[in-house]
Amino acid sequence: MMKKTTTRVLIIAFFILLIFVYFYFKQQDTKIYSTINAVPISSSLIIESNDFEGLLNEINNENIIMTETAKIPAIKKVRNSALFLDSIFDRNSEILKLFKEKQIIISSHILGTNSVEFLYLLGLKNSFEGKNAIKTMKNILQNKAVISEREYNSTRIFIAKLNKNKTNECVYFSYKGGVFILSFSQILVENAIRQIDAKYSLTKFSDFRRISKTAGKNVKANIYINYKTFPKLVSLFVNNKYKNKISSFTNFANWSELDANFKKKSILLNGFTYTNDSINNYLNIFLRQKSQTIETTSIFPENTSSFINVGISDINLFFNDYKKYLDKNQDLYSYEKKIKQINDAYKIDLQNIFTSFFDNEIAVVYTDNVDLNNNVFFVVKTKSKSKAKEELFKILTRYSQKKNISVSDLTFNYKIDDEKSYKIYETPVKNLPEKLFGNIFSSSQAGYFTFIDNFLIFGNSVNALKKYIYSIVLNKTINNDSNYNQFEDFLSSKSNFYFYTNISRSVPLYNKYVNNNLKKSLQKNLNTIQKFYALGIQSSSSSNMIYNNVFLKYSPVLKKAANTIWESRLDTIIDFKPKIVVNHRTNAKEIFVQDLKNTIYLINSSGRILWKQNINEKIISDVYQIDFYKNNKLQYLFNTKNHLFIIDRNGNNVEHYPIKLKSPATNPLALFDYNKNKDYRIFIACENKKVYVYNKEGKTLKGWKFDKTENIVNSKIQHYLIKGKDYIVFADTHKIYILDRKGNERVKVSHNFSKSINNNFVYDFRKNALVTTDNNGKVYFINFKGKVESKNFIQCTNNHFFDYKDVDGDNKKDFIFIDNNKLKVINHKNKIVFTHTFKNNITKKSVFFLFDKNKKGIGCVDSKSNKIFLFDKNGEMFNGFPLEGMTLFSICNLNNTKGKYNLIVGNKECFLYNYLVNN
Repeated sequence: MMKKTTTRVLIIAFFILLIFVYFYFKQQDTKIYSTINAVPISSSLIIESNDFEGLLNEINNENIIMTETAKIPAIKKVRNSALFLDSIFDRNSEILKLFKEKQIIISSHILGTNSVEFLYLLGLKNSFEGKNAIKTMKNILQNKAVISEREYNSTRIFIAKLNKNKTNECVYFSYKGGVFILSFSQILVENAIRQIDAKYSLTKFSDFRRISKTAGKNVKANIYINYKTFPKLVSLFVNNKYKNKISSFTNFANWSELDANFKKKSILLNGFTYTNDSINNYLNIFLRQKSQTIETTSIFPENTSSFINVGISDINLFFNDYKKYLDKNQDLYSYEKKIKQINDAYKIDLQNIFTSFFDNEIAVVYTDNVDLNNNVFFVVKTKSKSKAKEELFKILTRYSQKKNISVSDLTFNYKIDDEKSYKIYETPVKNLPEKLFGNIFSSSQAGYFTFIDNFLIFGNSVNALKKYIYSIVLNKTINNDSNYNQFEDFLSSKSNFYFYTNISRSVPLYNKYVNNNLKKSLQKNLNTIQKFYALGIQSSSSSNMIYNNVFLKYSPVLKKAANTIWESRLDTIIDFKPKIVVNHRTNAKEIFVQDLKNTIYLINSSGRILWKQNINEKIISDVYQIDFYKNNKLQYLFNTKNHLFIIDRNGNNVEHYPIKLKSPATNPLALFDYNKNKDYRIFIACENKKVYVYNKEGKTLKGWKFDKTENIVNSKIQHYLIKGKDYIVFADTHKIYILDRKGNERVKVSHNFSKSINNNFVYDFRKNALVTTDNNGKVYFINFKGKVESKNFIQCTNNHFFDYKDVDGDNKKDFIFIDNNKLKVINHKNKIVFTHTFKNNITKKSVFFLFDKNKKGIGCVDSKSNKIFLFDKNGEMFNGFPLEGMTLFSICNLNNTKGKYNLIVGNKECFLYNYLVNN
């Protein structure tokens, strides 16, 4: 019995061993490979995802950038290839289950001379899943294509000839070693099959292994860039002039890995670049440089379209490493020859000159000037403007001596205004940036230079530098652009390399470099392209690698540049009607404004800020110019809620000022000069219901006898001289006061009413009466005997605005009402002259402009929509209106140009605009 049992056990064990051996060799026969091993090593770009379904959702629906770029044919082809797989997901739950939580790889490959195709690889667990994938693909495609198969390297390739559009397009798919393979190129499927069996795969290369270890895990995708083949891919899209240079630039670095994160209106990539320091890679010159704080952007013009900023911590080390790179590239001789020619010609050491004043940053800047030859600048941050000027003048001096000319012959004076000018110098050393730093700066001929603070700016022409300087003078810099500031928040404040391009502004620049096919595509899809705000790429040295940030932002609202003479940047927005004032020294017109942070500015007719200072309170009055010292020098008078100010034209307080008011002011000050002898009287009503009268020294007048009002006075106190008598007129919420100079009642009003809070009195010469409205818009006429009459034209809210002017030119005044979003002008016969309905409620009074006796205008502002309007006597808008602006505006002739007027207004982006308005 024991023998039988032992025999059975041995037989069972033998069969178990046979089964084990069978499955062991079966497993060896269907060895499972890593998906990455199927990627042909010639790939330029690899996208790896462990959440392909989620990635496709981003591509298809959730990311606007992907949706918008799909409208561009070149990109549409790539996206549609990926969405072909998505259509499979939607149609078959089995394959959806199969693909879920699997690694998928998409790789790009150059086929032939100028074709790009994509390979799709899906990692599967075993041959059963592979067979299931093939079966499901065949089932899905059986009604859409004619399917055939062929054998290649002992592996079956299935060919699905699609029935759509009569294009004979085919999809090729196969399975080998745990990898499902799909492509629209049969060659790529064959390459993948061969690659699986090949001795060397990407994972066998140490540089790829090193970079793959840096890949993020919880991201939608990991992107790998192979710099040995990527330049060839890029070269397919550039014109012949640059094609060979780019395709041969195979020693930029080894590999990059970027983790992809998608937001609705942006794409953010970050990760490392590996550049082997034992190989002659270009990026090696940055490995020993520390990243630098980016400061040059502070003097880049607001209309910058693109720039490249380079941060260098050790300039001598940089030149040493750069020369090593050039030497191994067999370019050092040519580089040093060009430098030696300059050194010999001017008896200098160019590199030493430059390093003596260099301060960690250089940049090339492109602006959106239509003239591409004059829109490029080279910027150097210097340790000292004087030191840099001294060193560069060595070249100018030697050159002028050789040519027997003066340095002044190489000097141009750019006069901004009477007080500010810049020197621009012509340099005999052309293409200096390229000669020192290489091809990356070749677009800057740098024939002229100037200084802005400690920044050295090279330009290709004098006029180009003038425009550059003027932008900086007006504070129109990219750092003051709110859109750029929001964009920059996603990037680092430090880098060694920073490429920025404002996509909507840079299309003319792109056209210079791309091939004809892409140029046509850019023009055809310009509306789509202009919805993208910018792309930023940053690189910084980090632990023997380079760390990268890439940010692409979508911004569909296109802001057209205002057609202004100049735009002056303030610290913040203003809600203040620009006041036109006079420079008593030159009689030139200047502009006084205050921003929302209570900073006041004096700005000249060129838009340059002469001075600014913070006064801690909002100005609630008009700004008056007075001659305090009676010496024909003018000062600025105004009041805030708590103080009375007199400031001279240099921004300094006049003696004893500001003066603290006895009680907080409830209305804007009124300034009267009764006898035109500069013996000023300043009237202010306060919260204690008293009306104070000050002299120019800030002392209250003892001869003023008025006691108190019954209620608060909000509107301005007014003065009229009628038949030799003075009338001081004002109103509180329920009563009208008409007084003499001493504050005694001069006229007793027969009938009091609640005067509207937003409106003053207007004098009607024909009727010898004061005209205003009550809270409901009823018009009242008060003569100087106290008689009150009224007329009802329209019903208004208590927030309405009223004015009384001759709009239609019939020598009789018309009634101007603004209430909510309606403007109505009614003549003396109660007939409507014109009406206008605005998009939003108007919250500021209208302004009446008299250009000449036959041309008048009514100005209104819709602050919410940032629009200003100017209507003629018929209610038609002046040519070019509405314009951009959000404050009440002033119109004047700033430069005494006949028939031309300047409109000065604040806008919502912290600028003061100067528009030209033709008469």
